Amino acid sequence: FQFEITADILHPAIMQFIKDKVPKGMFRFEIGIQTVNQKANLEVSRKQNFEKTKEVILQLKNHVEMHLDLIVALPLDYWNDIKYSFEEVFKLYPPELQLGFLKFLKGTPVRNKHEQHGYVFDAVAPYQIIKSNYLSEQELAAITKLEHALEIYWNKKRLTHTLQYVTTQYSVFDFLLGLGKYFEQRSSFYSYTAMDIYNIAQEYILQNFAEDKWMMQLLAIDYYLQHKIKPANKYVDEMNRKDKFALLEYLKLPHQKYRYTVLPIAFNYNLYQQENVVESHPQVLIIEYTGTAKPRVVLSQSVLTKEVLGL
Repeated sequence: FQFEITADILHPAIMQFIKDKVPKGMFRFEIGIQTVNQKANLEVSRKQNFEKTKEVILQLKNHVEMHLDLIVALPLDYWNDIKYSFEEVFKLYPPELQLGFLKFLKGTPVRNKHEQHGYVFDAVAPYQIIKSNYLSEQELAAITKLEHALEIYWNKKRLTHTLQYVTTQYSVFDFLLGLGKYFEQRSSFYSYTAMDIYNIAQEYILQNFAEDKWMMQLLAIDYYLQHKIKPANKYVDEMNRKDKFALLEYLKLPHQKYRYTVLPIAFNYNLYQQENVVESHPQVLIIEYTGTAKPRVVLSQSVLTKEVLGL
């Protein structure tokens, strides 16, 4: 069941009812945040308490599927305002974040007052913005590239580990903007393969974040967790074959029935999953492929010594 809700007025009793009585996955909330910029909200006669909205989302995100909306080009929303709104909302890690562009539907207040803000928009439906006093055509074109990258890599859950890490260390707005521009140079937003997605991300990271020792490992984890059937060895090499099967035997994993990726990584994966913190700690990550279900991490633990494995 999908509901479009105003989150900052959701009653605490309703929230408690959802936590206690509603099975996980039954409800989906679409929440139109639009912007965090209060000046822009007031200009379109909209009231929102973002702190309350954020609190509701965080309390219910493990119980309800969340779809959050932002709108680009509201009046008084400049480039840096849009960037700030995007980054604040992205920190909530919604399963789906939609970045829409202002449209000037007939009879709406924003259309009736468009000259006041220097709005130029397409005369043909859906009457999408072209430029305004706050955003140039070039800036709007750039944000469309970010929107494509957001859809390909976050909303389709292809780079979730990597992007959550980026959010804590860099500007996720700038990262996705750069990735969107690079993707357009290397491929097409409307025709690409699964390997294009990861190869382009790898090239972008190597060109712009080569000094970051974690990001490529996180990209590799995203890649290995994307396939139901064990994929080709890429981005970060697996443990060598002899040690891999010795480890699988030691752990009594059914490698005759299923296939496994055994990936040496340099950080504590469990801590990262729980707290989104990368802490230096050598581990092996074991991913199981049944061929039919989504792959899953079956084990993440400190690297075992060759003496323990009897090698």
